[in-house]
Amino acid sequence: MKEWQESIKNVQQYVGQLIRKKEQLEKDLLQQKEQVQKILQELEHFKKEYEILEMQHAMLKAAQQMLSEDEKKAVEKKLQRFINEIDDCIALLSR
Repeated sequence: MKEWQESIKNVQQYVGQLIRKKEQLEKDLLQQKEQVQKILQELEHFKKEYEILEMQHAMLKAAQQMLSEDEKKAVEKKLQRFINEIDDCIALLSR
């Protein structure tokens, strides 16, 4: 009789451990889902910003025809920095 009680007690402890582990895994999963959602929102934001910069680039390219060579180089340099920064952000979010 004592052996059965001990076995039941062991099984109950094991089940309790499994329940706690399951609850912790569910909590971790929820946190990870929230983190993924946040990263996806940031990625969407950067995509929109990238699209805006692409449009601005097209407009600047058209306007460059009216700029001097020095002005063209300055605009191109600034625009390239913006594009590189956005590419870096996208690369970080893609990890």
